[in-house]
Order: sequence, then C-alpha cells, then structure tokens
Amino acid sequence: MMQPANKRTYSDAFNISKRTGKILWELLTPVLPDSKSKDLLHNIEIALYQWMLTNPIKNELPIDNIPFLNGLQFNEEHTLQKNMHVTVTATRNDKNHIELLMPAINPVQDIVAPPKTESCKLKIMATTYSVADGAKASGCLTELDIPYNDLEVPAERITLPLIAEKGSLVIVAMAIEYNILKEQNLHIVYNRERIPAGIIWAGYN
Repeated sequence: MMQPANKRTYSDAFNISKRTGKILWELLTPVLPDSKSKDLLHNIEIALYQWMLTNPIKNELPIDNIPFLNGLQFNEEHTLQKNMHVTVTATRNDKNHIELLMPAINPVQDIVAPPKTESCKLKIMATTYSVADGAKASGCLTELDIPYNDLEVPAERITLPLIAEKGSLVIVAMAIEYNILKEQNLHIVYNRERIPAGIIWAGYN
C-alpha cells in the first residue's frame, strides 16, 4: 500500500522537479517548438513533480514509459499523434544503450505535412540526467531526412551514443521539421506553431 506523502516528500519532489525541468529544458532546446515558452516549461515541471511524488529514486528496478512524462506533447495544436500515423519510440538494450525504434514509414500516408513539402526531417533528442544529485547530464541529437514521397522507408533500429546509467532519467523527444518548395527554392518551415514535437519515450534506470 502506498503511504501518503508527507511535507518533506512534497518539498523534495518540488525542488527536484524544478531543477530537473530546467536542465531538461536546456537539453531539449533543439526539438522545442518555442524555447521561450514559460507555459511549456511549467508543463514539464508539473509532469516531473507528479512523477517525483511516486518516489522513483528509491525504486531499484528500471522503469519504462514513465507516467506523466511519456507522450507529453510540446505543441498541443499540432501533436505528434495527429501529424504522424506511425509510432516512433525508444528503449534500452541489455547494455543500457538507448535504441531508437523506427517503424516502416510511407511518408505521404504516414506524415501530415504542409502543401509543397519536399522532405521531412525527424529531429530526435535523447537525454540522460542524474535525478538524485544532478551531477551528470548529457544528450545527443539525431536527424533523419525523409523524402516526402509515396515510397516506403524500411523499419530501422538505431543505437544512439547514449548510455542510461544507474539513477538516470532518460528522455527521448522528437520534432518534425518540414522542407517546402517556395519560389523554386527549398525553405525550412520555421513557423514554430506548426511543428509537432513531444516526448516519445521516458525511462528511469
């Protein structure tokens, strides 16, 4: 039976979530639709706070698909679920390396894109952070360019250069960037309001 949280538990959860949220915010900047949005930062901190109230640091077993964090969207108007009809996710292998699990994708059928889109770029940011002491934080950005046509891209399993060490929170987030043809030239859609982005996997080691 879960014990009711005491005042110390609430205080610790608040302090850790604020500290962790700030670090994650900085690490995830490459995939954030708006890196200046205080509302989005607050949403991340709330999700972290709710998770910290479950006292995960005392858990000896790895956690996959952390509640509150897994599936958190950075753009509620254009979510990954609405704009991508297949699921990209991640996991850890038996050596604790983070692996990206890419399903087969037919770009035209599976990705919702603006008119005149020539290609899409999946920007995937994987991060690890030592939650208990805040001593270690690292991240790596992976970019996958996909021509926007009716040809299927095969499924792929990609091992990222990132290890989930003991006591680390792992966040893998993704954003979809569009390259559109405009006046005979390719332009990246930088209208941040249109960019789908969110957390595709969250785990604790």
